[in-house]
Amino acid sequence: MHPNKLIEDRLVERFENTYPFSINPFEEQYIELHDRAGNAYTICKRAILQSPFLKMHCGPKPLSLDISPQAMRLVIRYLYYKLRYGAQVARTEHPSEIPVFKAIPHTIALEVADAAALLQI
Repeated sequence: MHPNKLIEDRLVERFENTYPFSINPFEEQYIELHDRAGNAYTICKRAILQSPFLKMHCGPKPLSLDISPQAMRLVIRYLYYKLRYGAQVARTEHPSEIPVFKAIPHTIALEVADAAALLQI
């Protein structure tokens, strides 16, 4: 077996254990976002689609947003959280099975709220 095939199989298996649907990281589409400081973030298109704003404004070119790096990292983590647990929330009768999203530090809570309002999440 070719070493790259082994790595690919392990990555695909890891995603299958994490998400309730199949994700092959080698076949996924990715979108690049930039924060206010110019940092680039490469995000799975499925996670991007969790935001109506990003769904409408993302294209083949990177999208720059007026969001601080700290808030951007939290927003991205929330997009993946919503991707992972969003459908499960609608189906479950026991919300305790779904982990609580990590608390947002009070020092950046306002920035995160502004970013969430912009992205409609």
